[in-house]
Amino acid sequence: MIFILVSIEVCYNVMIIKNALLKAMLLTITVSWIPSSIAAPITTTALGHNSPTEYINAPYLPYANPKAPSGGTLSLDARGTFNSANKWMTTGVAMIGTDYLYDTLMTGSLNEAFTMYPQLASKVTYDPDDTSWIIYHLNPNARFWDGSGVTSRDVKATFEAILNKGPMYIRSYLSDIKDIQIINDQQVKFVFASADNKEILLTVGQFPIFAKSSIDTDFEKISLSPLMGSGPYKLGRVDAGRSVSYIRDPNYWGRDLMVNRGRYNFDMIKFVYYQSDEIAFEGFKSGQYRFRPENKASNWATGYNFPAVKAGVIKKESITSQNPVPVSYTHLTLPTICSV
Repeated sequence: MIFILVSIEVCYNVMIIKNALLKAMLLTITVSWIPSSIAAPITTTALGHNSPTEYINAPYLPYANPKAPSGGTLSLDARGTFNSANKWMTTGVAMIGTDYLYDTLMTGSLNEAFTMYPQLASKVTYDPDDTSWIIYHLNPNARFWDGSGVTSRDVKATFEAILNKGPMYIRSYLSDIKDIQIINDQQVKFVFASADNKEILLTVGQFPIFAKSSIDTDFEKISLSPLMGSGPYKLGRVDAGRSVSYIRDPNYWGRDLMVNRGRYNFDMIKFVYYQSDEIAFEGFKSGQYRFRPENKASNWATGYNFPAVKAGVIKKESITSQNPVPVSYTHLTLPTICSV
């Protein structure tokens, strides 16, 4: 009788062990079938596409000088004319330099192929194995010129305006965006049509962000007043079709961001418009603007012998660059004479 009881207890324990093993096996099989994309999202402060994120912990970018002097005016030339401050709509001719008015979600460095660091966004969350989405986390300190905070609603409104009312080539460029979802005031999620285009995760971070209130009322207006921005400069004096100035904002919220330290040092940036390079060169000679990149070999060789250069008022300087540049050359076609 005692033997039977022991046998029953042993059998019962064996059944428990078998059931536990079976459950463990089923759990292992179930876990192994969970896609890795569900378990692998990461949050980071830098994004690189086939490019390193070398400066993710740097205090500033290596080519910038955080102790650079500030002040003064940078004046340059521009071509043509303008009648609008918004280059993101399909009508009007936008003034040059409007990028100074706006921040982007992230911004690149000049010596990395395709790497982005925080600007309006302080970090991103994405899944390296499922690039059909990305979440941008906005910096809670980000502010528009009027002091209002930059939120995910502004980001969503900006991209919807560009996708629905912007130039066709930009719509095509962003055509992989399937949806823009507001998670909360500081988090916005981009959902893409597929996971094939891995660059789109960084591409959406390169576009300027406007205030939703400004988009709702002014996006399609041809106006010399810009959409509300959060950038380091505000629009200054505008001489319609002839010149435009940008004034540095002393209250710029992002001046101490890693990507901005050592940048935006001029108090004013001014562009003077001309109809041709020849007229622009004459304007430079007479002091209408003060900085001129020269890309004409003939001008460089013989054009800078006017009095201001000889007096040292204008300094002619050759700056070495290791970046790829277009080649300027003269092609001669000589006539061929055939004798029979």
